[in-house]
Amino acid sequence: MRCGVAVWRRLEQQGRLALDETRESNIQFVLPYEQVIEMWRRCITTAYEPEFLYQRFAYQIRNTYPNRITVPNSPARTSWANVRKGLTLMKNILLRVGCGQYRKTFWQMAQPALKAGNIETLIHVGLVGHHLIQFAQECAIGEESASFYSQKLRQGPQVVEVGAGHG
Repeated sequence: MRCGVAVWRRLEQQGRLALDETRESNIQFVLPYEQVIEMWRRCITTAYEPEFLYQRFAYQIRNTYPNRITVPNSPARTSWANVRKGLTLMKNILLRVGCGQYRKTFWQMAQPALKAGNIETLIHVGLVGHHLIQFAQECAIGEESASFYSQKLRQGPQVVEVGAGHG
């Protein structure tokens, strides 16, 4: 893919583009390739460690989410199909995340949200958090790409979703 941004042009002029789909990145780094990939993995696995991730979510729930623009309720939003979907998602979150390997950390974050009746936020955080933690764990063992924009194809195990229809 040809890009018109200045960084792409500079890297292209320096001969530092590597159009190889077996790599995690299309850039020839100044540092050794494996060292950069390991730094990415360390960064991802630290940022998405359950304790750090749920601390950030708890902060967002307390300080950012209350200031979001509220969307007016509509009959479609509270339809039986959406309520059923929400209940299914919540059940799966409670079973897979609430009883999973990082359950203590999850419940420390979830209790205040539950007490406040903030169920929609808890569903969102449970889904997103679970997938980010799973991504980081797969990245750490090389089953997932260390870079978010990698074109490298993986032949790892299929991702199990927390969403509806899986439990």
